[in-house]
Amino acid sequence: MVAPAAKIIPIRILDQDGMGDIWRLANALIFAANPDGDNATDDGADIINLSLGTTQQAPLIRKILDAITNDGRNSDDPDLPMIVHPGILVVASAGNTGNNTRIYPAAENDLHGLIAVGASTAADTVASFSTRGSWVELMAPGERIVSSVPGGRYGVWRGTSMAAPVVAGISALVRSRFSSMSPNAVFEHLRSTAATCNGAITRRVDAGEAVTNNP
Repeated sequence: MVAPAAKIIPIRILDQDGMGDIWRLANALIFAANPDGDNATDDGADIINLSLGTTQQAPLIRKILDAITNDGRNSDDPDLPMIVHPGILVVASAGNTGNNTRIYPAAENDLHGLIAVGASTAADTVASFSTRGSWVELMAPGERIVSSVPGGRYGVWRGTSMAAPVVAGISALVRSRFSSMSPNAVFEHLRSTAATCNGAITRRVDAGEAVTNNP
Protein backbone atom coordinates (compact mmCIF):
# COMPACT_ATOMS: atom_id res chain seq x y z
CA MET A 1 0.00 0.00 0.00
CA VAL A 2 2.07 2.90 -1.31
CA ALA A 3 -0.51 5.70 -1.49
CA PRO A 4 -3.29 4.67 0.93
CA ALA A 5 -5.28 7.89 0.52
CA ALA A 6 -5.45 7.65 -3.26
CA LYS A 7 -8.83 6.99 -4.84
CA ILE A 8 -8.89 4.04 -7.23
CA ILE A 9 -10.96 3.55 -10.37
CA PRO A 10 -10.83 -0.24 -10.86
CA ILE A 11 -11.33 -1.22 -14.52
CA ARG A 12 -11.20 -4.85 -15.59
CA ILE A 13 -9.62 -5.47 -18.97
CA LEU A 14 -8.40 -9.07 -18.82
CA ASP A 15 -10.52 -12.18 -18.28
CA GLN A 16 -9.96 -14.90 -15.67
CA ASP A 17 -7.25 -16.41 -17.87
CA GLY A 18 -5.41 -13.11 -18.21
CA MET A 19 -6.50 -12.60 -21.81
CA GLY A 20 -7.86 -9.44 -23.41
CA ASP A 21 -7.86 -7.50 -26.65
CA ILE A 22 -7.06 -4.08 -28.06
CA TRP A 23 -10.68 -2.91 -28.03
CA ARG A 24 -11.10 -3.60 -24.32
CA LEU A 25 -7.91 -1.72 -23.54
CA ALA A 26 -8.88 1.19 -25.79
CA ASN A 27 -12.30 1.50 -24.16
CA ALA A 28 -10.78 1.21 -20.69
CA LEU A 29 -8.27 4.01 -21.35
CA ILE A 30 -10.99 6.30 -22.67
CA PHE A 31 -13.21 5.50 -19.69
CA ALA A 32 -10.38 6.20 -17.25
CA ALA A 33 -9.78 9.56 -18.92
CA ASN A 34 -13.46 10.54 -18.99
CA PRO A 35 -15.60 8.25 -16.77
CA ASP A 36 -18.90 10.10 -17.08
CA GLY A 37 -18.48 10.94 -20.75
CA ASP A 38 -19.12 14.61 -20.01
CA ASN A 39 -16.43 16.89 -21.41
CA ALA A 40 -17.50 19.65 -19.02
CA THR A 41 -16.35 17.69 -15.96
CA ASP A 42 -12.80 16.77 -15.06
CA ASP A 43 -13.37 13.46 -13.29
CA GLY A 44 -10.74 11.33 -14.98
CA ALA A 45 -7.79 9.53 -13.47
CA ASP A 46 -4.55 11.37 -12.73
CA ILE A 47 -2.49 8.19 -13.05
CA ILE A 48 -3.20 4.96 -14.93
CA ASN A 49 -1.44 1.70 -14.11
CA LEU A 50 -1.20 -0.89 -16.88
CA SER A 51 0.00 -4.24 -15.54
CA LEU A 52 -0.32 -5.94 -18.91
CA GLY A 53 1.53 -6.22 -22.17
CA THR A 54 1.96 -7.77 -25.59
CA THR A 55 4.73 -8.01 -28.17
CA GLN A 56 2.39 -6.51 -30.77
CA GLN A 57 2.36 -2.72 -31.14
CA ALA A 58 -1.15 -1.31 -31.59
CA PRO A 59 -1.44 2.07 -33.38
CA LEU A 60 -4.86 2.67 -31.81
CA ILE A 61 -3.51 2.29 -28.27
CA ARG A 62 -0.55 4.55 -29.03
CA LYS A 63 -2.95 7.15 -30.42
CA ILE A 64 -5.08 7.10 -27.26
CA LEU A 65 -2.05 7.14 -24.95
CA ASP A 66 -0.63 10.11 -26.83
CA ALA A 67 -3.92 11.97 -26.36
CA ILE A 68 -4.44 11.26 -22.67
CA THR A 69 -0.84 11.95 -21.63
CA ASN A 70 0.19 14.73 -24.00
CA ASP A 71 2.09 16.33 -21.11
CA GLY A 72 -0.98 18.32 -20.09
CA ARG A 73 -1.67 19.91 -23.46
CA ASN A 74 -5.09 19.57 -25.06
CA SER A 75 -5.24 17.03 -27.85
CA ASP A 76 -6.33 18.23 -31.28
CA ASP A 77 -7.09 14.71 -32.51
CA PRO A 78 -10.53 14.79 -34.18
CA ASP A 79 -10.92 11.04 -33.61
CA LEU A 80 -10.83 11.51 -29.82
CA PRO A 81 -13.14 14.43 -29.01
CA MET A 82 -13.83 12.96 -25.57
CA ILE A 83 -10.23 13.52 -24.43
CA VAL A 84 -10.36 17.12 -23.26
CA HIS A 85 -8.47 16.83 -19.96
CA PRO A 86 -5.03 15.40 -20.84
CA GLY A 87 -2.11 15.24 -18.46
CA ILE A 88 -2.58 11.67 -17.24
CA LEU A 89 0.56 9.82 -16.20
CA VAL A 90 0.61 6.23 -17.51
CA VAL A 91 2.72 3.59 -15.76
CA ALA A 92 3.16 0.30 -17.64
CA SER A 93 4.85 -2.98 -16.76
CA ALA A 94 7.81 -3.79 -19.02
CA GLY A 95 7.13 -7.53 -19.12
CA ASN A 96 8.69 -10.71 -17.79
CA THR A 97 10.75 -11.85 -20.77
CA GLY A 98 14.12 -11.78 -19.03
CA ASN A 99 15.58 -10.07 -22.11
CA ASN A 100 15.17 -6.85 -24.11
CA THR A 101 12.06 -7.84 -26.09
CA ARG A 102 9.91 -4.75 -26.52
CA ILE A 103 6.59 -5.16 -24.69
CA TYR A 104 3.73 -2.81 -25.49
CA PRO A 105 2.29 -0.45 -24.41
CA ALA A 106 5.28 0.03 -22.07
CA ALA A 107 7.64 0.26 -25.06
CA GLU A 108 5.87 3.42 -26.29
CA ASN A 109 8.45 5.16 -24.14
CA ASP A 110 8.87 8.13 -26.47
CA LEU A 111 5.44 9.41 -25.37
CA HIS A 112 5.81 12.14 -22.76
CA GLY A 113 4.06 10.88 -19.67
CA LEU A 114 4.49 7.11 -20.06
CA ILE A 115 6.81 5.16 -17.76
CA ALA A 116 8.04 1.63 -18.51
CA VAL A 117 8.78 -0.24 -15.28
CA GLY A 118 11.06 -3.20 -14.71
CA ALA A 119 11.32 -5.34 -11.57
CA SER A 120 14.06 -5.19 -8.96
CA THR A 121 15.15 -7.62 -6.25
CA ALA A 122 15.74 -7.00 -2.55
CA ALA A 123 19.43 -6.63 -3.44
CA ASP A 124 18.66 -3.73 -5.80
CA THR A 125 19.50 -5.69 -8.92
CA VAL A 126 17.32 -6.38 -11.94
CA ALA A 127 15.14 -9.44 -11.35
CA SER A 128 16.13 -12.30 -13.64
CA PHE A 129 12.65 -12.44 -15.18
CA SER A 130 12.35 -8.70 -15.82
CA THR A 131 12.42 -7.30 -19.31
CA ARG A 132 15.27 -4.84 -19.69
CA GLY A 133 16.65 -2.56 -22.38
CA SER A 134 17.33 1.12 -23.00
CA TRP A 135 13.59 1.83 -23.06
CA VAL A 136 13.15 0.58 -19.47
CA GLU A 137 14.57 3.39 -17.35
CA LEU A 138 13.05 2.67 -13.93
CA MET A 139 12.48 -0.37 -11.80
CA ALA A 140 10.68 -1.09 -8.55
CA PRO A 141 10.40 -4.07 -6.21
CA GLY A 142 8.84 -6.98 -8.09
CA GLU A 143 9.64 -10.06 -6.00
CA ARG A 144 7.63 -11.46 -3.08
CA ILE A 145 4.97 -8.78 -3.35
CA VAL A 146 1.81 -9.30 -1.29
CA SER A 147 -1.28 -8.70 -3.42
CA SER A 148 -4.97 -9.51 -3.38
CA VAL A 149 -6.34 -12.68 -4.98
CA PRO A 150 -9.91 -13.81 -5.70
CA GLY A 151 -12.03 -14.72 -2.69
CA GLY A 152 -10.94 -11.80 -0.51
CA ARG A 153 -7.57 -13.36 0.19
CA TYR A 154 -3.93 -12.37 -0.31
CA GLY A 155 -1.04 -14.07 -2.02
CA VAL A 156 2.67 -13.52 -2.73
CA TRP A 157 3.48 -12.72 -6.33
CA ARG A 158 6.32 -11.58 -8.53
CA GLY A 159 6.62 -9.81 -11.87
CA THR A 160 6.77 -6.39 -13.44
CA SER A 161 2.98 -6.33 -13.02
CA MET A 162 3.72 -6.07 -9.30
CA ALA A 163 6.44 -3.44 -9.79
CA ALA A 164 4.41 -1.05 -11.93
CA PRO A 165 1.76 -0.34 -9.24
CA VAL A 166 4.57 0.60 -6.83
CA VAL A 167 5.68 3.29 -9.28
CA ALA A 168 2.06 4.36 -9.83
CA GLY A 169 1.62 4.73 -6.08
CA ILE A 170 4.81 6.75 -5.67
CA SER A 171 3.70 8.91 -8.61
CA ALA A 172 0.45 9.57 -6.75
CA LEU A 173 2.43 10.73 -3.72
CA VAL A 174 4.54 13.01 -5.91
CA ARG A 175 1.53 14.54 -7.66
CA SER A 176 -0.19 15.15 -4.34
CA ARG A 177 2.97 16.87 -3.07
CA PHE A 178 3.72 18.79 -6.27
CA SER A 179 0.32 19.16 -7.90
CA SER A 180 1.41 21.37 -10.79
CA MET A 181 3.86 18.85 -12.25
CA SER A 182 3.16 17.57 -15.76
CA PRO A 183 3.30 13.82 -16.45
CA ASN A 184 6.76 14.01 -18.00
CA ALA A 185 7.97 16.19 -15.12
CA VAL A 186 6.86 13.49 -12.68
CA PHE A 187 8.79 10.91 -14.69
CA GLU A 188 11.92 13.05 -14.72
CA HIS A 189 11.55 13.68 -10.98
CA LEU A 190 11.29 9.95 -10.28
CA ARG A 191 14.39 9.35 -12.39
CA SER A 192 16.42 12.11 -10.74
CA THR A 193 15.55 10.96 -7.21
CA ALA A 194 15.90 7.23 -7.87
CA ALA A 195 18.53 5.06 -6.22
CA THR A 196 21.46 4.17 -8.48
CA CYS A 197 21.90 0.45 -9.11
CA ASN A 198 24.25 -1.74 -11.08
CA GLY A 199 22.96 -3.76 -13.99
CA ALA A 200 20.79 -3.45 -17.06
CA ILE A 201 18.38 -1.04 -15.35
CA THR A 202 20.30 1.50 -13.32
CA ARG A 203 17.54 3.32 -11.42
CA ARG A 204 15.19 2.04 -8.72
CA VAL A 205 12.44 4.38 -7.55
CA ASP A 206 12.84 5.88 -4.09
CA ALA A 207 9.59 7.10 -2.52
CA GLY A 208 11.25 9.04 0.28
CA GLU A 209 13.58 10.94 -2.02
CA ALA A 210 10.84 11.62 -4.55
CA VAL A 211 8.47 13.14 -2.01
CA THR A 212 10.96 15.10 0.10
CA ASN A 213 13.07 16.62 -2.69
CA ASN A 214 11.70 19.63 -4.52
CA PRO A 215 11.68 19.27 -8.31
